[in-house]
Amino acid sequence: MGQNRTNQLMWMILGLVMAVGFLSVPRALRASPSEPEPRFAVAAPDFDPRIPLTIVVRGWLWDPESRKGTPELVVFPSQLNTHLQSRHDLSTQIVQWDWSRLPAEVFAARKELGLYAQSAGERAGTMGRCVNFVGHSAGAALIYSVAADGIQMGYMGTLGLPTVGRGKPSSVNEWANFYTTTHSEDLAGRAWAARMGADTNVDLQMSHRDFWESDEAARITADGIAAAWANCRP
Repeated sequence: MGQNRTNQLMWMILGLVMAVGFLSVPRALRASPSEPEPRFAVAAPDFDPRIPLTIVVRGWLWDPESRKGTPELVVFPSQLNTHLQSRHDLSTQIVQWDWSRLPAEVFAARKELGLYAQSAGERAGTMGRCVNFVGHSAGAALIYSVAADGIQMGYMGTLGLPTVGRGKPSSVNEWANFYTTTHSEDLAGRAWAARMGADTNVDLQMSHRDFWESDEAARITADGIAAAWANCRP
């Protein structure tokens, strides 16, 4: 089987799992009641609520060995803050929410990201501000899912969201959705991403795996964060 065909099948399976698991199952059934201890962070770290906070969530990895550690992003934070500073005289604190990035643990991750987002939102709310979220691939599906459950977000950026979705969650102030139609590994981009209910749908025309390095995505995200900073109040 060719690599392109393998990638298409992988993303088809991913889309079905996310769409059914996150959006069709009743909320009360999504969490695993047998989970004794959180696997991932559920309390947000200290941050200055007087400065915009942006939480990034990475997509999953298929190799169990890869979960030994996820390096921090370098290019995207630099591009994002450069655009924020030059276009809006702002900067943002960027925190990476880490999870195992394994498909088998996506439901535990969804539950615990919700708790983490709630914790961050409560702290930002002390200054009357909202938190921003940017996710890639399965990470995009995770943030979309918790937003659909009512977690308030100033700006939501979804890079390569693999689910059909249900339109813009009412808890989100600004939403930009990024996809590609030029690379076969992004099935959602080729099939339905242009019709998502985001405020902005953008075809990056680059490889799905390279979305974090898109200057266009960073610029649009900077504009979304600035708009949310001005308009979103908890």
